[in-house]
Amino acid sequence: MRTAMKSLAGLCWVMAAAATALAAGCSEGSEGGTGGPAECSDYDNEAATEVTVRFTNGSDEVIYLGSERGCGWLDAFELRDEAGAVVPWYVGPCAQTCATVGLDCAADCALPPLVQIAPGGHYDMTWTGLVLAERSDACDDSGEPLDATCQQQVLGAGPYEVTGMVYKAIDGCDPASSEGCACEPTTGEGACLLSYPTAPAGAKSPTQAAAYQQGNAAVELVFQ
Repeated sequence: MRTAMKSLAGLCWVMAAAATALAAGCSEGSEGGTGGPAECSDYDNEAATEVTVRFTNGSDEVIYLGSERGCGWLDAFELRDEAGAVVPWYVGPCAQTCATVGLDCAADCALPPLVQIAPGGHYDMTWTGLVLAERSDACDDSGEPLDATCQQQVLGAGPYEVTGMVYKAIDGCDPASSEGCACEPTTGEGACLLSYPTAPAGAKSPTQAAAYQQGNAAVELVFQ
């Protein structure tokens, strides 16, 4: 009887230890390089920086910055690495990264802005300096590891080639009344916002490419 009780106590201790390890989940994972699982915090998005991306209209015609997405914000430039491969950076309001797998989206998603830039004018947008890197696994909102790929936002080291994409035409406004077809810049920047239902139209045209690497506070993209 005493032996049976000792065996039962031993079994309970093992089960308790196993439960403790399971509850710890990702938060108590092994350090990198030990061969153990990574911690859930390893999949957190890295801290954003603030990079000013300036679109300058060096041509003699009006250009527009816009997006074909149904909601979100401007995705008006692309990054390419030294091999020429596109480096993804855009994360929409309800897009899931490794840090948000399984979470519901409560974002109030508005239409992307449509910016008109007059000849000689410019428009500044802010980029976080983050790019998307694919990870082979993730953690869900309960802290448990998942056997799935996910995208993690990390600081882009570069060097990258940055190219802006602009439109030269718009649609959706009333040419007869000109309502919504143009706006009057209220600042010395020569840029202003057009309102819905006006939307970008036609093919995108590239700006001149510019170089970027981590630590740069700004990059200028000029359309000629």
